[in-house]
Amino acid sequence: MTGSVPERQTGSVPERQTGSVPERQTGEPVPIADALARVQAELGLPQSSVLRALTDRWDEVVGTDVAAHARLEAVRDGTAAIAVDSPLWASQLRYLESDIVDRANDLVGSGIVRGIRVRVDPSEGSE
Repeated sequence: MTGSVPERQTGSVPERQTGSVPERQTGEPVPIADALARVQAELGLPQSSVLRALTDRWDEVVGTDVAAHARLEAVRDGTAAIAVDSPLWASQLRYLESDIVDRANDLVGSGIVRGIRVRVDPSEGSE
């Protein structure tokens, strides 16, 4: 082998994977709500009302003291992504994970949040 690039076989273009939602074959327009729901499902995102409810009532989910140091960033594939302002708070949230998951699910429905992922972002500090 002298650095040659292998030839590409013609007619071997892989089909696009679209997840569990079947594509429409009719060519008709798709309602925007249906299109957004499909994209959310493909990305593993819950309904937008879930993130809004958790964000609006974040103090109830994690407690007032923790909420001052932790911000919910997203929920994807059952995991709540949380940014905190120091490693100390990251450890605290990991310790409280089962309580946070339980409270979140009490608020938005069982099984929506199955775990948390915590990252330290010093810019999250008090305002």
